[in-house]
Amino acid sequence: MLGSLAMAFVSFLNLANKGQKNVQNSVDFDILKTSLNLVFNTKACDGSLFSAASSPTMLSFSIPSTLNVGQNLFPAGVPKLKIGEVRHGSTPIVTLGKTLPGGLKIEQLEIIEAIYDGVQVLGSNPLTDTYHAFSSVVMMEGKKQEGSLGAKVLKTQISVRLLAQAGSPNQGESKSAEAIVKLFHS
Repeated sequence: MLGSLAMAFVSFLNLANKGQKNVQNSVDFDILKTSLNLVFNTKACDGSLFSAASSPTMLSFSIPSTLNVGQNLFPAGVPKLKIGEVRHGSTPIVTLGKTLPGGLKIEQLEIIEAIYDGVQVLGSNPLTDTYHAFSSVVMMEGKKQEGSLGAKVLKTQISVRLLAQAGSPNQGESKSAEAIVKLFHS
């Protein structure tokens, strides 16, 4: 009888530990969502997207030579634009593949939609810059460690205004140009 009571107590402690991890994972994920929203909705978002954490290269993608308003750069079947890291200045906010202290691992961080809005000019004469403007969606997904309670995957989508400034054409081609991604708050 004492053995059964001990087993029940150990089972209770195990369940309580799993519940604590579930709460920690949810809190970590909510903090990341809030942090991303804060960065994406302030002037600090410019230059915050990087292709990989290991090599701090600003995120870039190819812009087609002709863009139509309403055109999605990443429709179904087209690979999405993977983000390696989002930073606020030099401080990483979220890194793809990183496991947080509570055991939540960020497994997806990418721009899943970029709908062309047209050209946007920022600044005042003579210091103006012209950008291709997109209504975009960033997807972040975290996977809980084994043994956690509740949903095993936590997902969120964050709407963001994306401005891309075309650089020089790739290898002399005039059909598409590589663009550095800039984010600007609305």
